[in-house]
Amino acid sequence: GILDSEPTKLTAEAEAQSRFTSKIALMIHSGSQMQGRLQGHAVGRSNRIGLHKLCRPGSVSAHRTSLPMRMQHCGRVQNKMEDEAVEKRLQETSEEALERRMRESAQVEDRVTWVDGLEQLKDEMRAAGDRLVILELQRDGVCEAGFDAEPEAELQWKGDAAAARLKQLDACRSIKHTFARTARECADVVFLTLAVPEGPEGEELQDVLDVQVLPAIAFYKEGVRLWQQQGYQDMEEKMGEGVLWYGDSANGLHASDFVHDLGSKEEYFAFVNNTVDPDMLTIVDVSTDCQPCRKVFPAVLALAKNFSGSAVFGRLLADASSETEQLMKELNILEVPTFLFYRGGEQLGRMVGSSRGDLIGHILQHQQAAGITLPPPPARAQRPSRAQSVKSSW
Repeated sequence: GILDSEPTKLTAEAEAQSRFTSKIALMIHSGSQMQGRLQGHAVGRSNRIGLHKLCRPGSVSAHRTSLPMRMQHCGRVQNKMEDEAVEKRLQETSEEALERRMRESAQVEDRVTWVDGLEQLKDEMRAAGDRLVILELQRDGVCEAGFDAEPEAELQWKGDAAAARLKQLDACRSIKHTFARTARECADVVFLTLAVPEGPEGEELQDVLDVQVLPAIAFYKEGVRLWQQQGYQDMEEKMGEGVLWYGDSANGLHASDFVHDLGSKEEYFAFVNNTVDPDMLTIVDVSTDCQPCRKVFPAVLALAKNFSGSAVFGRLLADASSETEQLMKELNILEVPTFLFYRGGEQLGRMVGSSRGDLIGHILQHQQAAGITLPPPPARAQRPSRAQSVKSSW
């Protein structure tokens, strides 16, 4: 029922590859960094539509192109769009930057709905239909770390207590900025904010929503809570992970354009038995709706984009149906996440666990064993000097 459900339980070549590995490792250092990387900067609507027509499953163009080739093209187009958007932002004048920020603020106001009480919240949930709903719960002046936070050392001086308080408030302000940015860039997700009042009314509301610590965010679909995070500790990172895992998209781009969802046994073996390019490394992420699986997924997406052209990625959600559960047993998957590596339909090996560094290492090991040299990372746009900025505004 709506809102009352429980959450779901060396050589020069080696040096070049080392530099490439370092770049990827830096980019996926945290889930929040991956979230920002995926969301990137605003791109033109016409470019997004063109990318979706080619890359989204079910489109006419998609059926004319094999899956691995389509995903390679998506990666190249996406990276080119990101580079162009970054360069445009770096070249803008102070006046142009101010206008952009004002437009972004207006977009946030349009995208985030403030709800007043449980009844309005239920109405908004019903209106959302089957779209993902992200609910932010907050109370002015309340900023708690969360259940898993380490207890702080006893504060001996009033100055220490004041500094710690300011640090907490800064963390909560940062979360609100992240929530606003995510709302602006995820057009197919519904964003709600509920200010929890003090006193008996607020306590009753927290009891109904099963929230003990504020701030909190919760992910819902069709009125059923999928997952929630209470307290500011790690909230920004987990918000990004949750948006990618449950909502698939950010900034008009879809994770499934780069990591193909495998919903059946037939889809799985069609994917791993790729004969279009027998040299292509095929990687399948076997996961369930668990915290380690959600945590590593942004890294999987980053790798899928950066290894475009030399590897393709798929994801098997083993708890999605009885068929996928049975397939997990047939594949002898005992722990999740487990990553399976294939080339030309032949299984090369597997990796168990959510270590991002280990995943990169396995990919590089399989590519080097096949004699495949990875391309160097593309050059990024550079921020202009102050003199250049002044000149551009004349």
